[in-house]
Amino acid sequence: MPKNFIYLHSRQIPTTKKAARTVLWDNAHHAINSILRCFTCKADSPEFKNHLIVAAILLEKISCPVYRGKDGEYHKLPMNTYKQWIFEGPAETPEEVATLLERFGKTVTKEEAIHIHKMVWLIADIVCSMQACILEQAFISEFAYAIEYVIRHDGDLEPPDINSYSPFPKNYPDYHYTEGIAEEIHEYELL
Repeated sequence: MPKNFIYLHSRQIPTTKKAARTVLWDNAHHAINSILRCFTCKADSPEFKNHLIVAAILLEKISCPVYRGKDGEYHKLPMNTYKQWIFEGPAETPEEVATLLERFGKTVTKEEAIHIHKMVWLIADIVCSMQACILEQAFISEFAYAIEYVIRHDGDLEPPDINSYSPFPKNYPDYHYTEGIAEEIHEYELL
């Protein structure tokens, strides 16, 4: 066993850096589209849950590949790489958010687009930190909870305080990643 070996977390998949980037590239646009589709329907509707779960599945899929660095240890892609490929291209501005929402059948005002854009970037701050955390592997239910949390709070949140040892925000006292949609998903996982 190499001296720098660390045990991988459940669901982390050892591969190459190139393969990790390919998984990100192949799924990034689908992930942001699913996140944005969450804003096209009511938060308690079956349609919302479907979009939320699809987004969470894609975000988890993107976060599972790990690769060995030159130091011999496992790494994930940097947080900014996830942000850039998933969020910056298609949702960099409120105008881009409005254009995508219109493509999905929802017309929004300039003010609504600005507000949704803010929420999308709060989601990005949380989920990209979750994806980049090598010490933990966030699950589908936890990604779904993060998206749902921001939407249910209508974006009325401070920027998340997340460190490299835990993928979850420390400054949201009511952030309980095993509740809400996470409970429902977990019930299905146990079937």
